[in-house]
Amino acid sequence: MNEITLFNANQIQSASIDELKQELSRTLKVTSEYLVYMSLIWSELNKRGVDLSALRSGLFEYVPLIATNQLNPDLVIEFAGNKTLISALSRIPLEQQNWIAKTKQVPFVEIGENQERIEKSLDLTKAKAQQIYQVFGGETGFRDVNQQYVLLVNKETAKQKRKTTGRTAYRTVGFSQNREYMLFGDDAKIKLDTVIDRLGELYNVDLHEILSRYSNELKNKK
Repeated sequence: MNEITLFNANQIQSASIDELKQELSRTLKVTSEYLVYMSLIWSELNKRGVDLSALRSGLFEYVPLIATNQLNPDLVIEFAGNKTLISALSRIPLEQQNWIAKTKQVPFVEIGENQERIEKSLDLTKAKAQQIYQVFGGETGFRDVNQQYVLLVNKETAKQKRKTTGRTAYRTVGFSQNREYMLFGDDAKIKLDTVIDRLGELYNVDLHEILSRYSNELKNKK
């Protein structure tokens, strides 16, 4: 494991931008190596029955995942603060995690007005929760561009269906001339007796008996 030599305040102020970037990259690498080292210690203490539950906060909450090869430590450093993303990354194969740790990008799909597929790259350092949920999920934990497109099309179809269903809720309601049917718009109807039966079942009362008692009074009020 590399030893870390720190710049002092004066060195930081006098260093060039490139030097500071290199220094930041170096310290991040060392930090990830320390996380691996911590995970080895955590794993051994866990084997010996030591209760480490009090340490499960901050970076420590990821140590068990690193110890069991479920999470690349570089991802913890790179995306620190984005728990949603780190949690999603921990559910995909380590090989894909290693690739993402290097690229910090994933293939991403948007859908056009005519449902055409628009492919682009998603910068995970700027990814929003909705974008994360789109890319990471499904059976393998990671959706390729084809799977993302199908997901988006299905969502759009469901949205349109909800809009259509919503409009049917405002259809006019009337009655047939013989008062036998309740009419919904111009193309749907249901027997009034069936409506009364179902309402009676819902409220556990005999609506037929109640209506027979009060129907005359209702007529007189008209």
